[in-house]
Amino acid sequence: LIMDDEDDYMSESILAKCADVRPGIIAPSVARRYKVQTDKVTADLLNRQLKSGERERILRETALETAIDERNKGFLMLKKMGFTPGSALGKRPSNSELHKGNEHLKEPLKLVLKNDRMGLGHEDEEAKRAKEMAEAMRREKERLNKEYKERNRKRSNYQSLVKTFSAAQKTCYNLDISNDSDAAPLETWYWPWFAIKKNDNLEDEDDPVKEKAHVELPESVLCRRLDELKMYLRTKYNYCIWCCVHYQSEDDMIESCPGENEDEHD
Repeated sequence: LIMDDEDDYMSESILAKCADVRPGIIAPSVARRYKVQTDKVTADLLNRQLKSGERERILRETALETAIDERNKGFLMLKKMGFTPGSALGKRPSNSELHKGNEHLKEPLKLVLKNDRMGLGHEDEEAKRAKEMAEAMRREKERLNKEYKERNRKRSNYQSLVKTFSAAQKTCYNLDISNDSDAAPLETWYWPWFAIKKNDNLEDEDDPVKEKAHVELPESVLCRRLDELKMYLRTKYNYCIWCCVHYQSEDDMIESCPGENEDEHD
């Protein structure tokens, strides 16, 4: 209950005693102090969020982007020596082309920070060694890649050679038997191994080493044997291993076959 001699909290007398602190009527000095405090709190919060190195970088870049105050003693001394803001240092050359080449002098030298304790020039040596190492690794990788491709090429060529030689052996066997059922190979390797076993009644003998003997031959030996077998088939049967055609006569083969070598059949 409110006594008759007590003022109501909403009465004019109570409200008149309250300080009017509406923003529009704050004293200028109070407003400045409030702004300074607010900016400081914001800056402190930002600084806490940034690492020390990042703060240094921001402050450094801000300082570098800020022009020297004209009241600076060094700036005043430069002005007395004839320097004007926005111009290059030094005497301007009379030749306009030379002047164009000196335009970069208007830009201050870039600040290069050294963040380690290595001596001057050490970083250049480190960078040089790293570059040399990277170049050596690149060359080694290129060499290994080249060797890998060369091995694959040789393996592919050898497999193709073995396949062609095996086909020529089978053709030679079939043509020899067709011509004479009791025929024997001129050379043992003219026929495939299974035909040699059959011809010599060696059906029960199982010798995979002999059967695949030509696969293990050096490429030079295999090429020589293929060349000899090729000429045997051409001269005796008018057969071309590259055309895979049994011609009717030598004249027919000469007229229709491009030549003795594989590259002539491309």
